Amino acid sequence: MWGFLVDDRPHNISLDSVKRPLYIFNRILDEGETSMMRQPTGLFMLAVGVLIGLVAVTVFTSQFIALSLVQGDSVILYRRYCQVCHGERGDGRGPAGVAMRPSPTNFLTMPNTTSAEYIYQAMTRGKGSMPAFGNLLNEANRRSIALYIRDVFIPKPRRE
Repeated sequence: MWGFLVDDRPHNISLDSVKRPLYIFNRILDEGETSMMRQPTGLFMLAVGVLIGLVAVTVFTSQFIALSLVQGDSVILYRRYCQVCHGERGDGRGPAGVAMRPSPTNFLTMPNTTSAEYIYQAMTRGKGSMPAFGNLLNEANRRSIALYIRDVFIPKPRRE
């Protein structure tokens, strides 16, 4: 007999109360009856399914978060380096842009075939009254802004 305290009250466990579950488990294994260790059961399959589900959710969530962070960085970069001239809506009417000659590009009127690469090259080398950003921003940031401008401001081709 073993003794221990639960809620400051003594409790006793006999050796038989510990041996009985072990005896039943060993009998199941010895006699070849169904056990979780020999064949998958509903509970085991449920645990595997939950594990696979958690892995899948983790992978897809991390990809979504990564894409959101990239999109978020693009917005921040556009606001910091482009919005003052090109405006919040990309119409070329930012606070500094209204006084510039030639006027900053209005992205809303650009052809829908304009590529992100074209925008990237214009940012890198400079164009019109826009200075070159090749030395100010790294390639990843310039490409991120170019994709953002193309996806947000340039009209999409019409689908018929």
